[in-house]
Amino acid sequence: MSNLLDKPLSADLLINFLESNYSDLLNKKSKGFKTHFNNCQKLLIECKMIDEINKLKDHFGKIKVIPQLEIQEISLKDYLEMREYILSLKGNDKRIESRIKTFNVLSINLIYGYRGSEFWAIQNLNEPCTYQGKVFKALNDRTNKDNIAVLNSYFIVTDNQGNQHKITVKTDSRISIPMIHPDYPNLFELLDLKGQQIKRHIPIPNANSKPSIIANCCFNWLKTRLRNYSKKLPSKFTQTHALRHLANYFYLEVA
Repeated sequence: MSNLLDKPLSADLLINFLESNYSDLLNKKSKGFKTHFNNCQKLLIECKMIDEINKLKDHFGKIKVIPQLEIQEISLKDYLEMREYILSLKGNDKRIESRIKTFNVLSINLIYGYRGSEFWAIQNLNEPCTYQGKVFKALNDRTNKDNIAVLNSYFIVTDNQGNQHKITVKTDSRISIPMIHPDYPNLFELLDLKGQQIKRHIPIPNANSKPSIIANCCFNWLKTRLRNYSKKLPSKFTQTHALRHLANYFYLEVA
């Protein structure tokens, strides 16, 4: 809500903010919109603006959330087979390059249990970086056995008119350790993440798009690619969050 700080706080301001940035979530009756609405309501509560709270609640009424599709599941074996199959499909260099970039994102998210867009905030994919005074090796470095990923609190995308947009991730900057299943100790090698450049695709959003569309451009690109791949598979796999669940399952198995 940083773009609201230079204006007097009011229900009208928050209503305009919600409808301008999250109308797509409101139309879908998504849980995400209710989360943003609750955050706005908490802001008014903290400022003890009772009349404005009532005005905000009256405008949107009771927010009904329609449950989303059932969460998909995928095993590591199925993921590896899916990746091998999609990368083996014929195509021109551009298509093959796009597949590699897509699976770089999916594979990293699988290993670290990241949310969809957090991949783009990694600082040490292909080169070392310093975090809190300590140097961390690049993830693609064959000598890197710890494989600690350094995540920034944001990443930058540039739209088609050259404007830069700071996209924040859900959590603050931090380091993360890989969650490797004991049956697959060489998972980095299996996923071709060592000894070569980990390719990172950066979408170029339209400058006239809504802020919410620009903020989600990387994740939407990933979802679209995965949805297209799923058409070539015997079973549907379109939810990137299933990889996060799978990584957490690895962690519980090892712990």
